[in-house]
This record gives sequence, C-alpha cells and structure tokens, in this order.
Amino acid sequence: MKRTLALLALTGALASPTAVVSHPHVWVTGGAHVGLDEEGRLARIHVTWIYDTFASLYLLNYLKADQDGDQVLSERDKELILADQTNWPEDFQGDSYLYVSGEKRALGRAENPDTRILESGQVEVTFERAVIEPYRPGSGEPDAIIKIYDPYFYYAYEVTEAPEIITKSDDHGCSVQHSKPNPEDDEGLAALQVELSALGREETPTQQDVGAFFADEIRLTCG
Repeated sequence: MKRTLALLALTGALASPTAVVSHPHVWVTGGAHVGLDEEGRLARIHVTWIYDTFASLYLLNYLKADQDGDQVLSERDKELILADQTNWPEDFQGDSYLYVSGEKRALGRAENPDTRILESGQVEVTFERAVIEPYRPGSGEPDAIIKIYDPYFYYAYEVTEAPEIITKSDDHGCSVQHSKPNPEDDEGLAALQVELSALGREETPTQQDVGAFFADEIRLTCG
C-alpha cells in the first residue's frame, strides 16, 4: 500500500547522512470530488493523488514500473502501482475523511482505482470511496466536510483540482466550496508548523492526527 513512499522519508529522500529531515516528506496534489446518489445524498468520494516528481520517480523505481521510461504504463505496471497504493491494511484510513459536525463518518475501501503518468512525469492515482451511510446536508442538517490528509503529516496533501459534484442527474441544489488553512493568520498553527519542520529523520509528531490541522477542506452544502 501507500507506505512504500514512507520509506522515502527514512532513506533515499535525503542523500546526505547528516541532512535534516523535516515534515512533510512527500507532496501530493489533486483533491476530491463528491458523488451524489439519485436522492441527492453524498454517496461517494472520488479521490485523486498526484505525487511530486521525486516521489513519483522513487515509486516507479521501487516497483520497477515503466522501466522503458516512455511514461506509458502497461497493464502490469498499473497492477503493481495500484496493488501498492490501494490494497490497504486494516489500520490505514485512506488519507481521506468525511466529517459531519466534527465527527468522522465511515468510508469504504478504495474502489475502481486507476493510475497513469502525467506529461510532467508525475504518477497520478485515482479511486472512489463509498460513504457507508449516504448523507445529505441542508434542511437543518450540518454541512459535509471532506479532508485529504495524512494523520502523521509525512505526506502534505494540497487540493489543486477544483472540486466538482458528480451526479447522474442534476446537482440537487447542492454546491461545493474549497478552503485552505493559513498559518499566517493562525499563531498556533504557525507555531505547530515550525515545530514540525524541526523534527529529525527518525522523529514523528507527538500530536495526534496532526495532519488534520493543515488539511484543505471541501465543504458540501445543499439547499
């Protein structure tokens, strides 16, 4: 699963044996889109991960994928990457979360995964996750908030794709908004960022779920 790239944080990410390793170690762009069912309920989350150039090279080399370097993945290459990225152990929560009133809602495991190499050489991985109990915000019910983050902040996720509503009919009176945390406007968050940047190679954050503090938010509201 995705912990292949965690090796990068502890080994080849920084060649010098004396180099300082700070959090985060791997940068991932992409985001999430919301899938509504016929009743206008949030039923699926469509996730995209696009790894930074160095992490992409590391992943391809480690898995011995795209060995001819043509940036076109064979079916075998795709199987290798997707087995690594979406066959999750039971304790891995998929670095994607649904919150309602500050509480996490259960999501299914990765479904319908796909992968490719972009023109930039970056590896893109996409998959869907079912919302175990489909939910519709609005009409007195709180908004649904999707966050993409690594609890330990080894991976820094940034939403770079404008979130969209995916539905078979209309948008059911729903809309999505994207917001980013800003440490410059939050002294506590800025201090935490400095603390994390000072962590050494084998150190991990002591604060539980620390990645959530730096996570972009995708908010679903419905009329």
